[in-house]
Amino acid sequence: MEKCDVLIISNESKEGRDFATYLEEIIKKQGYNLFVVYYESGRLGKEEKEKIDKAIETCKYLVIITVKGDKLPEECVKAIELKKRIIPCAYFPKEEYFYSYLYFFGHLEFSDKDELVKKVMTALNKIKEKENIPLEKNPDELLNRGLLLMKTEKFKDAIEEFEKALKIYKEIGDKSGEANCYGNLGICYERIGYDEKAIEYYEKALEIFKGIGDKSGEFKCYKNLIPIYFNLGSRFLYGKDLKAITYYNKALRLSQKAGDKNMEKECYSGLAKAYDNLGETEEAIEYYELALEISREIDEPEFTAGMYLLPLGVMYYTLKNYKKAIEYLEEAINIHDRGGMLAEHEVKQIYETLSDIYKELGDFEKAEEYEEKSKD
Repeated sequence: MEKCDVLIISNESKEGRDFATYLEEIIKKQGYNLFVVYYESGRLGKEEKEKIDKAIETCKYLVIITVKGDKLPEECVKAIELKKRIIPCAYFPKEEYFYSYLYFFGHLEFSDKDELVKKVMTALNKIKEKENIPLEKNPDELLNRGLLLMKTEKFKDAIEEFEKALKIYKEIGDKSGEANCYGNLGICYERIGYDEKAIEYYEKALEIFKGIGDKSGEFKCYKNLIPIYFNLGSRFLYGKDLKAITYYNKALRLSQKAGDKNMEKECYSGLAKAYDNLGETEEAIEYYELALEISREIDEPEFTAGMYLLPLGVMYYTLKNYKKAIEYLEEAINIHDRGGMLAEHEVKQIYETLSDIYKELGDFEKAEEYEEKSKD
């Protein structure tokens, strides 16, 4: 294989190929020799493995293009062993960026091919300017090594690289680099199951991003913290203490700051279940109604029937507010009749509850009608 200056490793999807091809054309015009390898879902075929091994040995710079947070093949780790200069890039369409699951810190994010080219060329020039600095003393290089390891799911190895980078960033007073390291350490600890440690690092990153006015970094911290707090709330949901409520409230506040209406709705729903489990029905109703309000804005009507209307109807029945109970339960049945998503046992519960309500109201004819429907 002819020696290459730049090796591009890209996802083999249409988007990945389009980006790699365009980047290849532009970089070639700058006088670089290039080689491109494609991977699928974190895997390489036998032929591609041989190609990538040889290409990594001969290249000087490694440009990685991931699409929507996909995993890199393990063979990329060889670039770290051979001390290659790494440029990690990540594509997220603008319309989907808000809904990403995990937000990495410090890689080159782009939403179109021109942005990719601009950022890669800037990164190449920056690397060339600092090539006299040993890789082990360049925090940007260490950060990129950590990102590559993280994208191959070698989280413990990535932690080592991020900690080395963090030490240097602190020494030189680079707050942005410091925050990026804290954020990525949070991801690594979250992925290996240390939620409390992850929270600690995300919070450190968040504090710095706020201090330097980095709204993008701040947003990423919010979005990464929300599912941790939410999952902790769910973990303690059926306990008899207030842990679930504490965690759901933390997730709720962050969801509101991030403008994430879907997670705000889920947090209200979690709080409703937590209060219901503690026997505090009125508080549960308050949060279910807040969740329902958002659901009416952002969800299809069928989604609201079992998730919110049914529990609200049952809770109002226990409080003997029969008017509200009937209102919610009948709305749920109407949605179901139009093709809603109620399970068979949920439909049965609604009819049984409506039957009980009308018995309480003395309307035995109506009560019998719903009782018969519950048997169908």
